[in-house]
Amino acid sequence: MIKIVRDNFPLQVKDLKLNIEQAVDTEWFMAVGSSLRGLVSRREDKDVSLTKVGTQEEFRREQIIGFLRFWRAASLVVLGILIIVLGGVNLFLIEIQGSLESQPKFQLSEEQSKEFKDLTDRASDFNRSIVLIKNIQSQVKSKGKFLDKLKKLLEANSINLTQFSFSSFGSPLTLTGEAAATDKILNFKTSLKEDSQFENVDLPITNIKTSLQGFSFTASFSIAAPKTE
Repeated sequence: MIKIVRDNFPLQVKDLKLNIEQAVDTEWFMAVGSSLRGLVSRREDKDVSLTKVGTQEEFRREQIIGFLRFWRAASLVVLGILIIVLGGVNLFLIEIQGSLESQPKFQLSEEQSKEFKDLTDRASDFNRSIVLIKNIQSQVKSKGKFLDKLKKLLEANSINLTQFSFSSFGSPLTLTGEAAATDKILNFKTSLKEDSQFENVDLPITNIKTSLQGFSFTASFSIAAPKTE
């Protein structure tokens, strides 16, 4: 480098001497310069850098990375402390609960236990009664609906009802009535069979007999149970 500069430029080349106490050969200048630059704070280092990232940018990155590392460790420590505190609080509450439950005033006496059981049994019986009443009410309502329909069929065929027996849905129903003509009775039988709400209609011709009002008959059938949605 010295020979090239001397041969091509009108410059005087002098040997570089470091202002340090110890004598340093030129081959160690790079190492000495790097060490001297390392003593300078990154924030104050404004020398030219040949790397892609400047010293200030590198310093900023190191600060961010250090900040993230600190808070990552701090968050783990805080989380561990919270777990320990919550575990201690849980154990404390369990101990308090156990001590309270062991006290006599928090325990039922034999008389109180018997009274509590009696009240529980009464409440259960009351609930069963409520359910039973609701079922009876629904059956009564459904029976009334079908009886109204049966009444309309009797009136449509001019049949006088003389005797009637009905216990529950699905069980046989017995009906005795009178009409002025047999065709009224047969029409009534046909109406029952065509209606899907009536089942097992049984009205043989042998059950139709003469009477003071014209003709009397006895029929048996059943009412289909109401469909639940």
